Amino acid sequence: LQRQVEEQHNQAQQAQRDGQIEGLAYEQDVERLKTEITLFTSITGIKWDFDSPDIVGFVSDPNKKVVRRFEYKTNDLSKFDLADKLWGDIAISKSPSVNTEVPMQQTC
Repeated sequence: LQRQVEEQHNQAQQAQRDGQIEGLAYEQDVERLKTEITLFTSITGIKWDFDSPDIVGFVSDPNKKVVRRFEYKTNDLSKFDLADKLWGDIAISKSPSVNTEVPMQQTC
């Protein structure tokens, strides 16, 4: 009986260690994803409106002090077409001559 208790105890300790390792891996994945999202946001200039049921947000270029709004209905476009439109919005906001921009507001 003593041997069974020790074996159960060892299994419980191993399970706890495995859980801690899985928890650590999860935390590392979360941090990696946060870093990637920050990088993608910085590169693309996209700010998402997460409250909207559709694909809504702004593409900005702080260097040119312009913001371009976009809004696409989720059912109107394929994923490919949606990605193509978003890349087009990004390209327009980054191009040297943008005609459809809204000046950025100064914040203090």
